[in-house]
Amino acid sequence: EQPTTVIRVATFGVLMRRGSSSLVGASRRLSSEAKFLRRRTANHAPLTPLTFLARAADVYPDRVAIVYDDWAASPAAERTPATERTWAETSERVGRLASGLRYRFGVERGDTVAVLSPNTPAFLEAHFGVMAAGAVINPINTRLDAPALAYILRHSAAKVLLADSAHATTVEEALSELELAERPRLVSLVDTVAGPHAGGGGGGWG
Repeated sequence: EQPTTVIRVATFGVLMRRGSSSLVGASRRLSSEAKFLRRRTANHAPLTPLTFLARAADVYPDRVAIVYDDWAASPAAERTPATERTWAETSERVGRLASGLRYRFGVERGDTVAVLSPNTPAFLEAHFGVMAAGAVINPINTRLDAPALAYILRHSAAKVLLADSAHATTVEEALSELELAERPRLVSLVDTVAGPHAGGGGGGWG
């Protein structure tokens, strides 16, 4: 059976090579013609996270973008209703975060913004908001200890740290290991769903 399989693969490869010459030629012609076309919505769409968010907010403003609750961390009797946000609301919050980073915390294009947060709405907003501010996002594993966190903050030269309040103790220890000039500005996330010191965040930046 093994030689038969090899022969079939080889034959298939020959057929593909023979039949693909016309496709390659057509593809090359299209590529050549595309060089002379002006970019417009009919033939070009930038594929970036920010354009994805902008399009979703424009086309589906009232559709649900985020559903979040803390059911995994809370007893059944203490479960809170899910937090839901539409694409329009998410886009608006991302814009406010980006503006705050730029005008309140002085984040400039190319600066690094570190994020220490579990999988929450705030983390999603940070993913888009940091890029909207022109900065580079540096997501940090929430399981790391203080020395590892301090090393990452120092090595990345983070200007701002967005941190879930559930990790306040680790953050304080990490910042204490850094020289004053190395310490990023701290923006704390207060979880309005699970509480300020629960296992995850979901509210907003405080």
